[in-house]
Formats: sequence, structure tokens, C-alpha cells
Amino acid sequence: MSRRLVVLFVVLLVVGILTAPSFAQAPAPTVTINGLVDFVTTAYRNWSQFSGAPGAPDPTTGHKEGWYSRERGVFTLTGEVGRITF
Repeated sequence: MSRRLVVLFVVLLVVGILTAPSFAQAPAPTVTINGLVDFVTTAYRNWSQFSGAPGAPDPTTGHKEGWYSRERGVFTLTGEVGRITF
């Protein structure tokens, strides 16, 4: 009886070694981030001392100055798992 068990165990061991592993693994997910970041800035100052009429000073336009800035971002996120893209 023990000889049959040993032979059966050896046969199962050989069959187990010769078979290829067939473990299914899920594909690794990937995430891609693409985009654009845009910065615009402007500084200005009115150097004019006079309005349109020659020789007529205009106190409301003499010292206008300022600063303007804008930032914007446009991003695209892409996720993939195997052949599925979202």
C-alpha cells in the first residue's frame, strides 16, 4: 500500500512540475497626466501728461498705472487598465 502511495505521489509531483503555471494576473493600471499651464502678466503706466488738446493738462489721465496677471491650466487625465481607456 505504501509503495502505491509513493508512486502516486511521484506521478503527481512530475505532472505538477511539467505543467506551465497558468495564474491569471490583472494588467497594471496606468494613469497619464498631460496638460498646459499658461501665465500672462502685464504692467502698464500712462506717461502722458496732457490729454488730446495741445497744452491742456488733464489731471485724470496723468498717473494711471496698474498690473494684470492671468494663470490658466488645461489638463487631460487618461487612465488605462489593459485595453480599456477612460
